[in-house]
Amino acid sequence: LMEAQAYSRTAYDTFQVLREKFEAEQILNNKLKLEYTAMVESYEVRLKETPLPPSSSTSSS
Repeated sequence: LMEAQAYSRTAYDTFQVLREKFEAEQILNNKLKLEYTAMVESYEVRLKETPLPPSSSTSSS
């Protein structure tokens, strides 16, 4: 019985560590995703603000 309790406690501790690690990774992923989204949005805004050279606009028509 003691062995089983020790085993289950070890398994539970391992589970807790893995869960904390997973949650930390999720937080990091969300942070990176937000930063990436902000970067892309600011890049798109800059593209819209920058006037295109006439040569590229005439070739599209």
